[in-house]
Amino acid sequence: PPPHLGAGPFRLTAHKSGVGSASISEVKGGGPPLEILLGPEANVTGTVLTEVDSVPVEGARVTFDSGARRLSATTGPGGKFTVEGVTPGRYELVVAAKGKTPLFDPAYTVHPNDTVPVTLRMPRGTLLRVKAVATKADEAPSGDGDPVPNAQIAAYCEDAGIYVLG
Repeated sequence: PPPHLGAGPFRLTAHKSGVGSASISEVKGGGPPLEILLGPEANVTGTVLTEVDSVPVEGARVTFDSGARRLSATTGPGGKFTVEGVTPGRYELVVAAKGKTPLFDPAYTVHPNDTVPVTLRMPRGTLLRVKAVATKADEAPSGDGDPVPNAQIAAYCEDAGIYVLG
């Protein structure tokens, strides 16, 4: 019998000469049966748009992360991109652009032999109003201190694992 491996998470890979390769990351034991989609490497092409008004986003970084490999490309004019060498499987997909709320999909699937261009829509943003204030060393912290002009503020989105600086 095979040795006990524990509950995971695991990274599964499969390969068959003449058919292709694929991998799935963050697999945990005890779940339903998995299907690994084998196929040759392909180029994923598409367009990045804003969700609300469908404006193309130039300069966005599109990243496919399988846990074993990270592949990315930057959008050009018209929000167009091509990520080369993507094997079929499940990826963490992140689309990030300056001044935009990032798109995050933890289980994006690339199917074998799929050549249809994709449209990725960056979500509407959330406005945070933050005021940095300074207090004196001998006072308890409160929101009544003097405003600190030009303080750098960082917001971290746990779901997307992304920092936004302002």
